[in-house]
Amino acid sequence: MKEIDEKELEKLNKEVTLTIKKRTAWLESKMVEYSELQVGDDIYNLSTGEKLGVVSKIYECWTKEKSLDDVNLMPFSPDLEYEYEVPISKHVLNTLRQPRISVGTKREAILWANDRSEVL
Repeated sequence: MKEIDEKELEKLNKEVTLTIKKRTAWLESKMVEYSELQVGDDIYNLSTGEKLGVVSKIYECWTKEKSLDDVNLMPFSPDLEYEYEVPISKHVLNTLRQPRISVGTKREAILWANDRSEVL
């Protein structure tokens, strides 16, 4: 490749990287706005209907540097994690350490229970 083209490509790559960083920051700023659960809400295990606690923090877990190839175009839902306080014990737990459970609001837990009962 010609030197002038290499410089142009390098410039474009930097612009792409900067745009991805801006997009990531914007998505993170909107995370709470679009989360089904908000800080202060009760959080439920959707499979059992059990109330786990009260949401104390909403965050997204970044396991690796995002590139253009792995940017999630459907933000939030699969990536959100919740920290919650268990009322009686005052322990703080989080959903990241419990990858096998699905969590949601009381309304969602009721809908899941209704769906399961219709199958029976």
